[in-house]
Amino acid sequence: MERLYDSASLRAWLIEDHLITAQFPKPELQVWNPTASALWLLLLDGGYKLEDLASQISKLFAISSPAIEIQVNACLSDWVQRNWAQLDNEGRYSISSKISDSTSLICYVDTPEDSVVIFDKNYFLNDHSFRLRVRAFDNSRHHPFLTRLTAITQGFFESSIDHKSQLDIVIDSECIFVGENSQGYKKYQDSAEALNNCIQYFLKISAGETAHFITFHAAALGRENGLLFSGISGAGKSTLCALLAQKGWRYYGDDLVGLSVNF
Repeated sequence: MERLYDSASLRAWLIEDHLITAQFPKPELQVWNPTASALWLLLLDGGYKLEDLASQISKLFAISSPAIEIQVNACLSDWVQRNWAQLDNEGRYSISSKISDSTSLICYVDTPEDSVVIFDKNYFLNDHSFRLRVRAFDNSRHHPFLTRLTAITQGFFESSIDHKSQLDIVIDSECIFVGENSQGYKKYQDSAEALNNCIQYFLKISAGETAHFITFHAAALGRENGLLFSGISGAGKSTLCALLAQKGWRYYGDDLVGLSVNF
């Protein structure tokens, strides 16, 4: 898996010639075919006109059909509408500068001040220890984010040993600050996105040094083997997960699950 693009609002990977895009803060995950993958790689170079892109795609895939320009144009139009691609005054396409613009995620270096510690515990997941510290401003002590976060940690084992990693969270009425290991904070205006960042951190801690670790928005259950149920929000993952768990299936997760390959 090769990372092709990384910004606050869009990430793109190349997996076996397929382009995988994750858009934030929706979140939205999409799989594009190898033709779109080649088109994306060309746009990363920038400065191509429609006919040039169509010609490059035709040569790459040995396609002589005149419909290729129509298909390339349709893909480009979609990406322009999504603000992934931009068209300049000379008719040249490139990756849009708007992708890197994000109102929901901003990196901060300084620690937010005037907040009070309301939660400070050490945990361990799969023998990997970490410290979770939560601070809040006076007007945010009962923020729904805190309720959801503490509900997740109910399943963690508390630890008395020294922690090797630390997750700092500062809750304000209009945003959530999340920082890892004193490396600065990320500011989220969407509390669901901030919680997702925390879950990603917990999964990363749990995985330790495990190779090829990746997370999925899915439900996971198993008996002798495991099953992964992927789907958009509201598709019924949690409902199906609860039903199968009642019938004796082992529960692994119904929102964000992590998978890894060990050698």
